[in-house]
Amino acid sequence: MKKSKLASYSLTFAIASSILSNTAHAQVMNTNGVKSQQVQTSVINQQNQLIAKVERTQEGKLKFSWDGSNKKDKVRIFWSTSPDKIGKLLVKVNSGTSITLDDPSPKARPYFHIIGENGMHTIVAERKVFLQGTFNFRDLGGYETVDGRTVQWGKLYRSDALVGLTKNDISYLQNSGLKTILDYRSADEIAKSPDPVIKGVTNINDPVIKSGSTTLDIFNLDMAGLDKTFKQMQREMVEDPDVEAYRTLFQLLLKSKNDAVLQHCTAGKDRTGVGSALVLLSLGVPENTVLDDYLLSNNPVYIQKQLDAMAPLLKTDEQRQVVTAIMGVKKEWLQASLDQIKEHYGSYDNYFKKVIGLTAKDREKLKEMYLN
Repeated sequence: MKKSKLASYSLTFAIASSILSNTAHAQVMNTNGVKSQQVQTSVINQQNQLIAKVERTQEGKLKFSWDGSNKKDKVRIFWSTSPDKIGKLLVKVNSGTSITLDDPSPKARPYFHIIGENGMHTIVAERKVFLQGTFNFRDLGGYETVDGRTVQWGKLYRSDALVGLTKNDISYLQNSGLKTILDYRSADEIAKSPDPVIKGVTNINDPVIKSGSTTLDIFNLDMAGLDKTFKQMQREMVEDPDVEAYRTLFQLLLKSKNDAVLQHCTAGKDRTGVGSALVLLSLGVPENTVLDDYLLSNNPVYIQKQLDAMAPLLKTDEQRQVVTAIMGVKKEWLQASLDQIKEHYGSYDNYFKKVIGLTAKDREKLKEMYLN
């Protein structure tokens, strides 16, 4: 079995946790709160659908907006805690292209059907799931595929560490249909920040990095070295032995009984970023959309909190730049994974067949399960 050259990766995200206690970590999640969700929105753009989105305001309300050539067109907004049901009428809008409302479902994840009087309609939800104990919990739903279908909402989640989840967060996830968690972290990471036990949810651990861990010396690393390190890491994550965890992910998805599945690591951005990219690509989501989703892990509020906490240790601008980059993501990093796949296997289809072990029948089953 090939040994990963970048064993240091699994502790890359432990930098902040060595500075911040679990309590402080939870406070970072809470202070991130609503404001950062404004850019984490859902947009659907299909030929027979409205273009619409919903985002949370700083006051915790939900702002709906949609594209309409005639501002006098009427729309109706329905809501349900199941993405498969239209549910109850929330409001009728007789004119305009936006409206701000109270959250109709503070205890379980809501989904919204926006229906125009011309019969066009769409399903929207917040891309970022509003939890107090995480900063990067997102839904992969709503993305359009190359054949004009969309990824179902409420089935495929990605997240950072769950150690900060509150009792209300846990109840919210239970009420929202979460049934399986795949944890990509190492044994050391889990020992320091274990996932909470969630009744009714199966937790499976399959580390992406298989060869242990050592410390990444951020104080003697420049930006060029960081980019080189992360690009190499990303290339290795789509090959053996690291890819074994993603094989596990797809087997879980194939065995799911239409329940929600969550994949996560410590920051929810690189190991989870690759897993999320592979899922979206397997369903036929375009590469550009996959890269855009990856970049949503850049959370300015969270990054600034980590920089503030580490300020006494950061002596130079270069060190601050390195830490800022580590706490976020760069398009080029995920692109390195995607280029590795295309250069070595010719196409995503060949990669899923030869490396992930998905047959054509498996791919069709995944699309039937997770696409509208």
